[in-house]
Amino acid sequence: MAKSNEVSLGAALESVLTELNLRHGVYEAKIEAMWETVMGKTIAKHTTNINLKGDRLYLTVDSAALRNELFYSRVKIKDVVNKELAKDIIKDVFIY
Repeated sequence: MAKSNEVSLGAALESVLTELNLRHGVYEAKIEAMWETVMGKTIAKHTTNINLKGDRLYLTVDSAALRNELFYSRVKIKDVVNKELAKDIIKDVFIY
């Protein structure tokens, strides 16, 4: 009996993302897309840049007061984003 070469679409996409090393960019795009929903309009409005490098999330904020507030909320930000991604992707958050 011949083996089936059938795989689910999800498994095929995962394989392609891994082979082409694109998974990281997909996670960054997901974070950008959900940022306002998980962090709120005010924070999203003042967030000028979101970068994911390895397991570190880098945020650029245009308000010194908000930057200071977010600095003390880094663990919460990490936990909220990881929960929304349903994976433990982010290990640390840096605010600039």
